[in-house]
Parts: sequence; C-alpha cells; structure tokens
Amino acid sequence: MKSPLFPFRVLLVLVFLLVLPISAAADQGTLSPQATDRYVATTGTDSGGCTNPSNPCRTINYTFDQTDSGDTIHIAAGKYVENVSLFHGVNLVGAGATTTILNGDAFSNVVYVFSDTIPTTISHLTIRNGASEYGGGVGNVSQLTLDDVIIEDNAVTSQGGGIYNDGDLTMLNSIVRNNSSSNVAAGMINHNTAVIRNSTFSGNRITSSNYGGAIHNNADATMELTNVTISGNEAYSSGG
Repeated sequence: MKSPLFPFRVLLVLVFLLVLPISAAADQGTLSPQATDRYVATTGTDSGGCTNPSNPCRTINYTFDQTDSGDTIHIAAGKYVENVSLFHGVNLVGAGATTTILNGDAFSNVVYVFSDTIPTTISHLTIRNGASEYGGGVGNVSQLTLDDVIIEDNAVTSQGGGIYNDGDLTMLNSIVRNNSSSNVAAGMINHNTAVIRNSTFSGNRITSSNYGGAIHNNADATMELTNVTISGNEAYSSGG
C-alpha cells in the first residue's frame, strides 16, 4: 500500500527540478562578464561593438562606450584628436609610444581616469597637447598604471601639467617632458600614492613665480622613485 505522503513527495521533487535551473541561471548572472578585446584605427568606422580587428572602430570614445570593466582597447598607429574620460577600468594599448598619438587639441585633459574598483592601464602610446586647470595630459582619481607612455606638451593653469594624481598611480618606463604650468607642478603633482620606476622627467617648466618644475609631492602624499631621471626642468621658486 502506498504511503499517504507519496503524492506530496512527488510534488516536492517536481518543485525542486523546476527551481534548480532558475537558481543556476541566477548564479550565472552574478558572474563577471568575460573581458573583451576591442579595436580602434584611424581607418575605422564607429559602429557595432568594435570587436573585429579587421573592422575596427574610429574613435577611442565611441569604443569605450561599448566596453565593460576589464576590457582592452587596442589602438592602432595614428593620431587621435580626442579628450577621453574613462568612467570604469579598461586597458588602453597603443601600437607603440611613438606611433599611437592621443592629441587633446588644447581643449581639455587628454585622458581623465575616474574612480572604479577595476584598475586602468594605459600603455605604448603618447599623450600630448592637453590643456586644463588640472592634469593637462592625465588626470587620475582611481587606480592607474602608465607603462611605456610619453606625456608631452601639455599645459595647465593650476596643477600638474603632465599628470595630476589624486588616486593610486604606477608609472613604468615612461617619459614626462615639455609640459608647463602657470602655477604649480609642471611635470606631475601627487596628492595620494605614486610609484615611479625607470622613467624620465625633462624639460617641464613653471611659467609663473612658483614651484615644482618636474614633480610636486604633497606633504601628506606618498611617492616611491626608482631609477628615475629628473633633468632640465625649470621653476622660479623651488623644486626645479
């Protein structure tokens, strides 16, 4: 004779089998999306997701709008006249420090990195001709690594002609040169944490009667320099 609980047990098994796929799908939904490689070239067209290296997009800004945190944007050799704001962590990878050029057209910061839990990396390109109040070349309030980057010919009216850092910055194998400030810190100003290795600061210039030709490190900030060359910078007050 069947137990009077038999129909109830069958019902519980059916409910479990129905709920299991829903639970698994929900678990999958919590996983981070897989990082995607995206492509930019001066011969490209801004359409689609920029994921085909044979059919790249045209601008870094459009391509960034297609990204998720952790994606990589491969930037072919050429000149890109853009002011790029990065609102989540990505990797910008040029074809070479002397061949991939980001030009700010003296309009604003060339690149500004906003706060995110995913770090940003910029490598193998030049950042030039930015103009703003802070951080003409690069502004950073997040986690940023610069590797094999030339930051040159940028200008500010306040702080950090080449670089303004108020986040966590690592700079490797890079050059900061010929930047200017009409107030403080022509090459770089650091308000938080910076680690700089195997890099050069040269030809940066304060254009007023102030200080920090190459670097100004705030009293409450932390900076580590290893194998860094500082030469030919100018300041009217101190810290040439």
